[in-house]
Amino acid sequence: MEDEERGRLAERAEEATISSLVRMLGPELAESLGVSSTAIGGGTAFRMAASNDFPMFNRVLGLGLDAPLTDDVVDEAVEFAHGAGGPWLLIQLPPYAETPEVLELLERRGVRRGGCWAKMMRAVGEPPVAATDLRIAEVSAEEAEELGRVQCVGMEMPPLLVPWCARQVTEPGWRAYAAYDGDRMVAIGSLFRHGDVGQLSGAATLPEARGRGAQSALMARRIADARDLGMAWITAETGAETPDDPNPSLHNMHRAGLEHLYDRRNWLLDL
Repeated sequence: MEDEERGRLAERAEEATISSLVRMLGPELAESLGVSSTAIGGGTAFRMAASNDFPMFNRVLGLGLDAPLTDDVVDEAVEFAHGAGGPWLLIQLPPYAETPEVLELLERRGVRRGGCWAKMMRAVGEPPVAATDLRIAEVSAEEAEELGRVQCVGMEMPPLLVPWCARQVTEPGWRAYAAYDGDRMVAIGSLFRHGDVGQLSGAATLPEARGRGAQSALMARRIADARDLGMAWITAETGAETPDDPNPSLHNMHRAGLEHLYDRRNWLLDL
């Protein structure tokens, strides 16, 4: 399979994952956080009015996959961001969507270059082996709230999001896993299925448990389960690495056999 075709699968899996997470918020929590989403130009725009610093819910995904980005699509995205109370618009474009015409459009509209996210992918194949002294297991429904707590602490999110994170345990299409120090849950990670693609999501480790191989072991377990469930691909994304800003998550993904497909640029338009 060509790199661009794999990239399209990975982008659509991420878009479907975030759309599922929005639905999991439920009407009451979504309203209190000002979370909204809409289809735009073959992609999906997300906005969280309560926080401008939560990139998961403040961006546009999936543009340029089926048709080139146009002024009309940018106008529609700007209108959505304005209406949802956004001070800026973040557009994430894979490199194969950044044609000369699109780059000229972005420059003309005053959109500036931001940082990059690394898009990672592997064929499921034989799962990796990862050593840890922690016990890895699928999370039961009775442990859902504890998973939510670990994720919020590990990702430095407010406690009001614990019930939302907990829904990964029981939501259709999702499987949630944890690493345990004895009986104590210290790290978590989820797997979301979108067709033949499994999206790695929600990785979080309590500060005191870091450096013990929890995330590598959780990735290995999720890849093994994706294989057993008949999925063909595993994908994930994380911050791109620079010499001044190393990213341990990226190293974990490489060790798990995920290939670096490309760095995806964040394009930022101040409104």
